[in-house]
Amino acid sequence: MGTSLRIHPPHNRTGVIPKTHLRKIGIAVQPPCLDANHPSSNDTPATVQVARIVGVSPRMAVAALPEGNVYILRGARIPVS
Repeated sequence: MGTSLRIHPPHNRTGVIPKTHLRKIGIAVQPPCLDANHPSSNDTPATVQVARIVGVSPRMAVAALPEGNVYILRGARIPVS
């Protein structure tokens, strides 16, 4: 599942994970976007470079490079810092 990290009420800012907190770990397959609001028959899976996020298990979340999109395991709970 892809997500944006919304920070600070009214939650209209997107958080950014600094590149110093990312460590490349390999290649993954990014699933096609199946957004019901904007369906597209051209969406296909794509290979992307992925990185672990310092302090976060890659079993819970990874970041796709270079954009830094974060993919979180469905049902995972993000710890509050």
